[in-house]
Amino acid sequence: MYAYLHSVKDKDRHIMEALVNSGYHIDLHCDGVDISPADGISCLNQPLGLSEVFEGYSLVLHQAGLGLSTGCLLSGMPQLLVPKHVEAHMTAARLEEHGFGTVLSHSQQGVETQLQAALEYFFDPTAAKARQRNAKRARSWVNARNWTSQITGILAQASSP
Repeated sequence: MYAYLHSVKDKDRHIMEALVNSGYHIDLHCDGVDISPADGISCLNQPLGLSEVFEGYSLVLHQAGLGLSTGCLLSGMPQLLVPKHVEAHMTAARLEEHGFGTVLSHSQQGVETQLQAALEYFFDPTAAKARQRNAKRARSWVNARNWTSQITGILAQASSP
């Protein structure tokens, strides 16, 4: 599992504890926070590139930023989401609603049970096949090059006098 977190506040320590207790190996990058390595957690000095993540891991835990959420969605990568702000909460809710990820509760009660259930689901072969079908469907909706060109054009028009 790869975990990319912008920060971990004291109220979120229970999520880290649940990850350690999950029994899965986690490579963690956490900006601006010095987390002591624990059993099963390797702390990375810098975030990995998306291609490294999608080729080397089977699950990503992140805070539901649009870039990583979209990359995971299009690659079929399962996501554990711990959103921190309003936009991330909206993104995470929509991903969970469509079966592309699971939002972990910020409340301490039940997060280990919730995490364990999510991990069992993510590593279930039937669920993996469904995610790959959903990813293929999502990729058919998005022509990344065309989408990028459209956004660039809109931004160029907006900045012209």
